[in-house]
Amino acid sequence: MRRIAVMVALVVLGGCGDGSGNKVEPAKVASAPAVAAAPVVGGWDLLIKDDKTKALTDWTAWLIEHGYPFKILDDGKVIAGPFASKEIAEQKKAQLADKQNMDSEVVEHKAPADSSAQNTAAPAPGY
Repeated sequence: MRRIAVMVALVVLGGCGDGSGNKVEPAKVASAPAVAAAPVVGGWDLLIKDDKTKALTDWTAWLIEHGYPFKILDDGKVIAGPFASKEIAEQKKAQLADKQNMDSEVVEHKAPADSSAQNTAAPAPGY
């Protein structure tokens, strides 16, 4: 056991310098200033028609694999988007129809409700 501890210590300490007594500084990566991606305020969504022939998990997994941002609404409808322009939404609609044989409708993106209004709502029963 002592032999293993000594070997581990040598391996760990071996990376602390270059062997000449000079401490090696780690490489510094020049970082660009962090720019947060601005959320799409307007935009267009795809309202995906319910496909009874496939499981919801199967085709939502396909959406994830192909980079479609989506959400499942409270009423069970699936919205993909928002997309920056109507043309991009139309292209995504065509891709979805071609690859998954699914019908969808391009609709204008609705801004989410004010979160402060959600915070003042009464809690659900049982909580």
